[in-house]
Amino acid sequence: MTKSAVEQRIGRLVGDGKTSGAGALPLPDAFRGAMEQILDNGYATFGELVKRVTDEMHSKERRILGIWGSWDSFTIDIIEQLLARRLIRPEHNPEDDFSDDRWVTGMDWYLAEGIETSKYYDAITKNEVKRATGNPDAQPFRVILFDAGTRRERDAAARSMTIVRKARAELERLGVVDEVVGRHLEHVIARLEGTKLENDRPPMPPDEPDHIVTCKLGGEPRARTRDNFAIYWSRDQYYWRITCHEHSTGAETRRAKVRDAVLQMIDESGGKVPAVREVMRMMGKKDQKQTAIDWDYLAEKGELPRRV
Repeated sequence: MTKSAVEQRIGRLVGDGKTSGAGALPLPDAFRGAMEQILDNGYATFGELVKRVTDEMHSKERRILGIWGSWDSFTIDIIEQLLARRLIRPEHNPEDDFSDDRWVTGMDWYLAEGIETSKYYDAITKNEVKRATGNPDAQPFRVILFDAGTRRERDAAARSMTIVRKARAELERLGVVDEVVGRHLEHVIARLEGTKLENDRPPMPPDEPDHIVTCKLGGEPRARTRDNFAIYWSRDQYYWRITCHEHSTGAETRRAKVRDAVLQMIDESGGKVPAVREVMRMMGKKDQKQTAIDWDYLAEKGELPRRV
């Protein structure tokens, strides 16, 4: 039984798992390069895709030309595989004009609808690789797209990482890396890689006085600052709490009791402001100082008259 055109294409791309060849190619680089070329410009001609794929895979030129014979043929397989996975689309239906490979080379190419950046897509699925190689542990060939700005940031981080690692290697060669310096360099590299060292907490987020948050319990809007909200650490990341300090510590409830007690005593006495000691006794409290502090706080907010 002869293999279908699709099986032949997959076989060329991933190899048969028995002989050396295309199976060791960094195919995600070719798929990503083709899709990034389209992403950056809105569309791409066949010639532009050939140039981009050649740039991405130039280090494997001898192997690619030995299997496909030309960069054009290799790029056609890349394009047809992305098309089969509905990751890209041609400008119009190929059956309208062409009956051979010219339909690929004569088209402008666009990203398929719904393709997003920072999301992984299988350019060659696990099952396709498994059928081609017979390897039960086969893995898919995946591609992830980043916009131009993100790619610049990642490239800058990669260059910085290279510089830091070279500096560390030189310091180690000179024997001047002590425990403190070594730990600092580990932190720098981990930050650049986006990874986390053991027992290493991320930096706490800065105050955001212009960011207003509504307290979950009190419903009162407050600035997201450490004066109003606590920060907790979970899942290797710091998060702002959505309950303000007053409600999370019970201060709001305590002050509400002071407010109710004072207003009740004023109402019962015909408008006379009671003394702090009288309010404290009515509430069954023993901390006169805290009661006075709560009263002053409520008076500043206009909820109570100033104490006598």
